[in-house]
Amino acid sequence: MRSVVITIAIIIAAISLHAQSVPAVRIVDLKTGTETTLDKAVAKGKITLISFWATWCIPGKQEIKTIIDRMPEWKKLLDINYIAIAVDQQQTEDLAFDFVKKQHWNFPVYMDANSDLKRVLKFNGLPHILIIDEKGKVVFTHNGNDDGKIITAQLKQMAAQRRH
Repeated sequence: MRSVVITIAIIIAAISLHAQSVPAVRIVDLKTGTETTLDKAVAKGKITLISFWATWCIPGKQEIKTIIDRMPEWKKLLDINYIAIAVDQQQTEDLAFDFVKKQHWNFPVYMDANSDLKRVLKFNGLPHILIIDEKGKVVFTHNGNDDGKIITAQLKQMAAQRRH
């Protein structure tokens, strides 16, 4: 029954997106402090998993740990990159920089300090996941904590589509 619910959620999310392009919204690299835009941060020709989180959001930080743990499994399915984007308020930007520095993460981590990206993508809750396809189109979104099962189901579906 749970797999049916997950499948329905995936279908609804995919239909509601209509393959929106990755927006050119400003983000800041939390490791270097340099500015870029999301469309430039997403690797062309590769699938990109993006998780939105905040330093105050315990489920978001837990989801990042799950993604790190599951990434080797997912990379066997698809050529996939991972990006994390903090949506902390601008006044807590230093807290986010310090937090990321202590994590020693080996993937890009950005900040959407003014929530511009969050507004363009029209989501409110955290954690939030996007999957971007090789053409730079948003093909999946999920709001709420995931223990890896929802993302795994979506990536397996995408891998199966590429085999056919």
